[in-house]
Amino acid sequence: MADFRVHAKSPSGSYEKVPYFCLPGSVAEKAIAKSCFSCFDYTNGLADVVVGYMGAPLENDGVMTDQLNMITVRNGRGADILSTSLTSGALELSEIPSNQKAQLGVSGAMEQGNDDRNKNGVGTGGGPSRATLVTTTTEADSLVVRLTGGDVREKGMPRWLGEVFATIIGNTAPKGLEFARYSIDYHYLRNWLYVLSDESARGGERTVPSYAKAVMAKYDVAFRDGLYEKLRAAEGKPKVSTPLRNYIAQAKERQRA
Repeated sequence: MADFRVHAKSPSGSYEKVPYFCLPGSVAEKAIAKSCFSCFDYTNGLADVVVGYMGAPLENDGVMTDQLNMITVRNGRGADILSTSLTSGALELSEIPSNQKAQLGVSGAMEQGNDDRNKNGVGTGGGPSRATLVTTTTEADSLVVRLTGGDVREKGMPRWLGEVFATIIGNTAPKGLEFARYSIDYHYLRNWLYVLSDESARGGERTVPSYAKAVMAKYDVAFRDGLYEKLRAAEGKPKVSTPLRNYIAQAKERQRA
């Protein structure tokens, strides 16, 4: 969720919100299907109507099932589905509270991914730029750490420290639609590295859609400044796949250029 916590519901119906930073390092790979690591359709581009929490305001004291969701209607069929849902009472539209409207369209981080981390790594809204947040998240992702030859840290932060980190980052990171952009960019970059590393994937790079490559191209400078160092450190390690080794070599050539 946008508060950088996992909202877990127990069999009794109670909720617990656990900061991402407190979870075991391997939890994502165990909980997420491999096919999800090869997915570049985070916006459900072919759907008539999409419902989800991305971009919607998030109340810090609420739980996932009590939060507003954003509806994206893409065509006439989607409009009909929305109209029928409203008429039947299956769906209720809510007015966004005035104090949250400003968050919805926030673009206070970077609009261009290759802005050299906005020179000082700070977005126009005072928090970290999207480039900084995306590349930092990608570098720290346990899957990326493993793929680039690093050792995944299994033990998460102490709960009190994780709560502090989640609160600080949640208050300074992009909000609303800008949080959605950050999340999409980060997952594209992470999944791109996974596809390159999956020796069994037929076609590899050719399976990545052009729109995803266009998003990732914005991060060329950010890759040189941050993730490149992690990839370079993987050179010579046998557990790094051949396609990823080739990518590292290409990154070296780009840095020399």
